[in-house]
Amino acid sequence: MSEQTTEMVNGRPAAKGWGEKLAKEQRVTHLQMKDGSLKPRVPYGDEKRYGRLLDTTIPCHDCNAVAGQIHVHGCDMEECPICHGQVFICDCPIQAYVETKTASVRYPYAEAFVSFQRSLERLTSTARMFEKTKTPKAREKHHQATVDCLVIYNRLLDQLQKRGITPE
Repeated sequence: MSEQTTEMVNGRPAAKGWGEKLAKEQRVTHLQMKDGSLKPRVPYGDEKRYGRLLDTTIPCHDCNAVAGQIHVHGCDMEECPICHGQVFICDCPIQAYVETKTASVRYPYAEAFVSFQRSLERLTSTARMFEKTKTPKAREKHHQATVDCLVIYNRLLDQLQKRGITPE
């Protein structure tokens, strides 16, 4: 049996390990300019150059970020906070991407959300696999996977509410 080379990230197929890469990118919240100043990175959905033309109900076509998440370094959709062009080809004096110890203050739940989605996708695929089988044992496993999904979802919602965050 061959090893799987793709995984689901924010509901779309992506290269294996991409979900982890996207989660790590959420800590890289600023761009350091050559003069030493820091500029916050523009999350998916906050781009000014597209106005209301960008459909943020679907993930970014290039890096699979969802609304509120920071794009992966090199994504062709990431907007420069200075000139509002594509950050990977603009001429602004960007020196480095700066990682912070925690997720962005504006989107503190981004890492938890990515982790939740990955768990939910694994459990959902497991539930689908057992759903196709008609044996009582498989139906029991399907039921347990469904319950596990709900437990994880409710835990995440509780954590968000404790922090005063209401997910959209």
